[in-house]
Amino acid sequence: MLANVESTPLVSAERSLPPRAIALMLMLCLSWGFNQIAVKLALPDIPPFLQGTIRSIAALPVLLLIARFRGVNIFARDGTLYAGLCAGVLFGIEFVLIAGTYTNVCCQASAQDAMMLNFRTIMVSDCNAGSTRQTHAAALNNFFEFFGDVLSVDEVLERLEAATETVAA
Repeated sequence: MLANVESTPLVSAERSLPPRAIALMLMLCLSWGFNQIAVKLALPDIPPFLQGTIRSIAALPVLLLIARFRGVNIFARDGTLYAGLCAGVLFGIEFVLIAGTYTNVCCQASAQDAMMLNFRTIMVSDCNAGSTRQTHAAALNNFFEFFGDVLSVDEVLERLEAATETVAA
């Protein structure tokens, strides 16, 4: 049974964004989006994760200057250090490797969730299993066609070694 609750708007007209603020936000989003595309085209040999790291390091002094200008003490102890570090680590994860027992059930669901969270998701074919070979193969084919990569353990290790050599060079 529904309770009698007054219907109040979530956003009042007094708090709506002015058109100039909306235009500025759209312009910044477009600028940042095209900037990322230009960087990827100009520097194809630098992995995207390293590009993001370089951008973050370059953004740090700007962030610190803005905080100082606005009088915000970023380094105040407010109990959010560990939560912030955990969030930072999660944002640093680029790839998710999926292995498990039911390829077509929990493994595929987890892989699709990871892909929807914008991770590059890889189903490791010989580290997954289905109740039958047919369901296993069908799930891997479906995942590869629509959601992400399907690689064997050997292929994953080869790519990791190649990436390590590229970064070391």
